[in-house]
Amino acid sequence: MPKIFISLILLGLSLVLGVIFLWPRYQEINNLQIEIGYIEQEIENRDKYYQQLADISKELEKHQEELAKIDSALPSEFSAPALLKFLQKVAPENGLILTTVSSFSVQPSPQKADIKEIQGSLELSGSYSSLKNFLKALEKSARLIEVDSISFSTSQKKEGEIVEISEIFNFQLGIKTNSD
Repeated sequence: MPKIFISLILLGLSLVLGVIFLWPRYQEINNLQIEIGYIEQEIENRDKYYQQLADISKELEKHQEELAKIDSALPSEFSAPALLKFLQKVAPENGLILTTVSSFSVQPSPQKADIKEIQGSLELSGSYSSLKNFLKALEKSARLIEVDSISFSTSQKKEGEIVEISEIFNFQLGIKTNSD
């Protein structure tokens, strides 16, 4: 009987020693499996994110024309020649003569520091209805141009006692636009 008893003790002792020495390894393997699960989940989430970005990119490609309008409304760099060319095109189309353009001043916008505010003034000659059409054209343009101020004058001719007021007005407009 002592042989069976010794065998059982040795078997129990080997099980205890096996558990003592193997348990940390088991815990380490278990922790590694959990960490692998987290990493696999993270990779899966990144794949989903990149797939969503690809889908958004495809959707944006469908709307290139609208995006181009947005880019022209708020250009990344201010170009005085481009703005002047636009104004020189729109004024005659609406029956006005662009007589003078003052220099444009560029300063940071009070609302957002990364947006630049460009201000300048124009002098135009033409009829009141032409000015009205010009303002509508500015309002409908893709470029965001805001009219800050409008003043006008007219030329008067004196012939004897009769004063003739011309239908041609001289308009001075203060304009403001923005860029990145």
